[in-house]
Amino acid sequence: MGIYDEIIRDFANFVKSLPTSFYIRIGYEFDSDSNHYDAIEYQNTFRHIVDIFRSLNVSNSVFVWHSSGEKPRDHLALKNWFPGIDYVDWCGVS
Repeated sequence: MGIYDEIIRDFANFVKSLPTSFYIRIGYEFDSDSNHYDAIEYQNTFRHIVDIFRSLNVSNSVFVWHSSGEKPRDHLALKNWFPGIDYVDWCGVS
């Protein structure tokens, strides 16, 4: 359990309660120099957030993996940041 799980669950329940669809962009521009994410921690966090939404049966949201479109920080290939096809519904690039 993460220290923000309660906040994530509250947000997931809020999303679930509304009669509209949500595109949830987790860690936007994850590979930008302005963000300081570790690639493995980013993948794990993305999956963890999606797992919380799924455990609460939130069916009106999709999850967006959104690159900065620049040369990735630390020269890592984009595949090193990808949380997996089972967790990403849409991809975006700035």
